[in-house]
Amino acid sequence: ASAAFGQGIGVPTLQLAMAAAAMANGGRLLEPLVVKKVTDGAGVPLRETSPRARRDVVSPAIARMVSDMLGSVTEGEGTGRE
Repeated sequence: ASAAFGQGIGVPTLQLAMAAAAMANGGRLLEPLVVKKVTDGAGVPLRETSPRARRDVVSPAIARMVSDMLGSVTEGEGTGRE
C-alpha cells in the first residue's frame, strides 16, 4: 500500500492504544476491556471478565526491543526527558 504526499493516514485511538499495549504484553494483542468487573451495592462481584488474546502480532523479542526504544527517550539525552 502507498500514500501520496499531502494525505494522512488515520488511526482510531482505541487501535493505537491496543498496538501500544501489544508491545507491553510481549507482542500479544488482547481484546480491549471496557468493564473489568460489575459489583452489587455491597461490593459483591456479579460479573468479572479477564483478558483474552486475539493473536500474537510480533515476537516477544521484537516487543521487548520496541518497548526498550520507547523507554529510552525518557533517559539520558532522550527527547522525552523533560
